[in-house]
Amino acid sequence: QVFTKNQQQWAAKPLDAATVTAFRGHAARLGFEKMVAHDSYLINLASMDETPGGLLDKSIAAFGEEMRRCDLLGIAYLVTHPGAHCGAGEACGIERVARAMNSLLERQRDGHVTVCLETTAGQGSCLGCRFEQLAEMITRIDHPERIGICVDTCHILAAGYDITTADATRRTLDELDRVIGIDRVNVWHLNDSKKPLGSRVDRHEHIGRGC
Repeated sequence: QVFTKNQQQWAAKPLDAATVTAFRGHAARLGFEKMVAHDSYLINLASMDETPGGLLDKSIAAFGEEMRRCDLLGIAYLVTHPGAHCGAGEACGIERVARAMNSLLERQRDGHVTVCLETTAGQGSCLGCRFEQLAEMITRIDHPERIGICVDTCHILAAGYDITTADATRRTLDELDRVIGIDRVNVWHLNDSKKPLGSRVDRHEHIGRGC
């Protein structure tokens, strides 16, 4: 997984032809067939700020650029945190994410990157901490074939999905399959968690050193 630009800045220097050629050449040489990018942490596709040039406009524009960069570089998957409703409510936030994604996919009908909505720990008003929230987003997106899921093991533990034993993990995976479909999971983020089951706190730890 890579960032195709600085993840803490809105602006991005355009990718020139030499950079694209070099990246694709090294990917081919190394046999990287299924590469992943993560979008900027500034993006919030659930933002309620609809003022011209405000957070929602900036987020949609920035995410569109992330999608274009992935296509240029031959990156198959683009991971994003679904966003935060900032007090407007879960239903409103889910609708906002789906509406923004529909706009982006319509603008880039010829694109190839699969957008992977990432599971979250559920801090604050962040969406995506329940499998049902992600499933609802997918049902509202006009081109669901362009949408996948990224499962982060730290995040789902913090959100309350038990993966502390083999049996508990099987039950969690069965629930994931029932609610979303295991075949829609394109990316796994394998992290341990500093905080315990159900803490709703997103703090990663090295594998084997956490909860």
